[in-house]
Amino acid sequence: MGQLRTALLNLQKSLVNNPGIVEELKKKVSAESDRIEQLAQTATEGWNSIHLYLFARFEKEGTTIADNKKKTMKDLMDSELATLGKGLESWRKTLLGHCEKASSAFEDGIAALRKQLADAAAENKKLRAIAEKKKSKWLASKEYKAKIKGYLEVIDDIDAIIASQTKAIDKAKGLGRDSAWVNKWFTITAKTTVEDVENFAAMDHHSIMSNYLKDKEEQDKYVHKWRDEYKAMGVQVALMKKWASEADQMEAVD
Repeated sequence: MGQLRTALLNLQKSLVNNPGIVEELKKKVSAESDRIEQLAQTATEGWNSIHLYLFARFEKEGTTIADNKKKTMKDLMDSELATLGKGLESWRKTLLGHCEKASSAFEDGIAALRKQLADAAAENKKLRAIAEKKKSKWLASKEYKAKIKGYLEVIDDIDAIIASQTKAIDKAKGLGRDSAWVNKWFTITAKTTVEDVENFAAMDHHSIMSNYLKDKEEQDKYVHKWRDEYKAMGVQVALMKKWASEADQMEAVD
């Protein structure tokens, strides 16, 4: 097997796994993101449970939330409040864990995709060097003159796709790393006041994780872009296979 055919086959190998990498990335990130939204809603309900408990407790004592708004959890601590606070803290930690998993899944996925693209770029460079060296011979050949234009265009098309996807990966890096909202909205301490609880209980979980959801939307756009570009590569893949089938004969042209 000659250098030309080897370069063509290696190029195909370096591209063939990319759609699977993209789909696996999408699957893992979507699963974690769905879990994060569910947990955020549950944690918000945790604040509601604390608020309802305090409301009922104060009502039994003949006072109101407003009368006690400056009191802290330390001031009001009892076994029930401690249990509710531990539940909220558990959800906060779980949320942070899933945020890290979602971020890692995305970063690992685009790192794997970047490696495959770098491999493809290296193979395409080898293919271009061989083609440039033999181009004049092929253009002078009656057998290959009509074919060579399409074959050489494959090299340019692949380079364009690699450049486009590498640029997109550079832009996408770091998306989904926002987990500061978890600690901001779901941390309960001895200094947390009744007024804080009332405010937290009134919040909408979609609003507090708006930056995270925005990043997720951007992630989805990039994933769809990468997937669609590979789906559109059918013509180039077909031409590479055809070229590989006669590559040894073409390389022998002198």
